[in-house]
Amino acid sequence: MILKEEEKYVNKRLYFTADDNGCVEPFSNCHVLSTLFIGHRYFCSEHVLCISNLTLSRLTIQQEGLEAEKNYQIVLSTPNLSSCNINGLYGLKLSSTCNLSFIGEVNIDMRGASSSMIMSCMQVY
Repeated sequence: MILKEEEKYVNKRLYFTADDNGCVEPFSNCHVLSTLFIGHRYFCSEHVLCISNLTLSRLTIQQEGLEAEKNYQIVLSTPNLSSCNINGLYGLKLSSTCNLSFIGEVNIDMRGASSSMIMSCMQVY
């Protein structure tokens, strides 16, 4: 599958293979990707989702119905990210490998999550 020419990508039923370190990094070669939506129930708690992309500016992750006791890890390497929406990831561990200096809008909706979990997400921004 070639994703390099896409400006907007919606992941509905694709599965990616992790590297030897357990990291899944499917978007680093998408050189014109500006918007990414990752939808319901397509997270694997055993792997780290690495979203590495120089052109990505808008990211939405919506994961209703995931198991709260599992830890879901996302590592951002998106220096041009300006908007991020996170909905429903109760066991989320979010981190960034770069400065998110262009971020202007962040929406986090984690109903039922502890305040410490929400604050750990906010520290990324």
